[in-house]
Amino acid sequence: MLWRRFKSYAGSIGEIFSSSRDVRTVILGHQKSGTTVIGNLLSIYSGYSYSNDPLYRIDLGMGESARMLLTGQTTLEEIVQRNRVKFSAKIIKEPDFIFIIDQVFEVYPDAKFVYIVRDPRDNIRSILNRLDLIPGRMNERKPVNMHWEMILNGELPLLHGRSNEDFILNLSRRWTLAGKNYIKSSEKIHLLRYEDFLGDKIGEIKSIARKLEMDQVGAIDGSVNTQYQPKGESNVNLCDFFGRKNLDLIHNECGELMGYFGYE
Repeated sequence: MLWRRFKSYAGSIGEIFSSSRDVRTVILGHQKSGTTVIGNLLSIYSGYSYSNDPLYRIDLGMGESARMLLTGQTTLEEIVQRNRVKFSAKIIKEPDFIFIIDQVFEVYPDAKFVYIVRDPRDNIRSILNRLDLIPGRMNERKPVNMHWEMILNGELPLLHGRSNEDFILNLSRRWTLAGKNYIKSSEKIHLLRYEDFLGDKIGEIKSIARKLEMDQVGAIDGSVNTQYQPKGESNVNLCDFFGRKNLDLIHNECGELMGYFGYE
């Protein structure tokens, strides 16, 4: 009994004094691009501890920490020092990290990185499904928490040419900015397309795990179809969902990078 209590106490102390040097893998990618399911599966596969959206969870979706970080009012190092447990699991999945990628490299010098990309049409559609929003009806949209509010308004990060009235435009430019940040540092980051994962879930997890130098300790066969977030309308006709004007807007804003990532 005493030995078990000591082990539990020692484990708690270890978490308190955990360091960014303990982080083995950082998962990057725009919100709703498949980062959650892939992060969970890699954690099961490797047996590594996993931290999901730590920046979002610091203030429970209020977005203040993310806003200060992405506007330069604080640094990632300062946030990590104040929230060590959340930012020191062996696997960290944080979508907003792609917008401060140079700081991420500095704070996690021993980690390996993977960027999850998803066709922007499905990515944006999934976000709107998640938030129960309807394209073209900005004034009628339902309230969301402040973190998502700033994303929709083009304030997280602050986008050039953002619109207070067009969240499709803001999300398209945000997807493009995330992709450009990946391309800028692609020699340091492994790439995984969400669509390739859907085509061969077990095979793609094993493939990316090898690149991340993870050994398998857990079976993922029974977990690959687990729904970690509310399921969106993946079979919807995109032209019917967005309308031609909005779909053309996405193509115009994201088209160049869509070609880079292999999307028609």
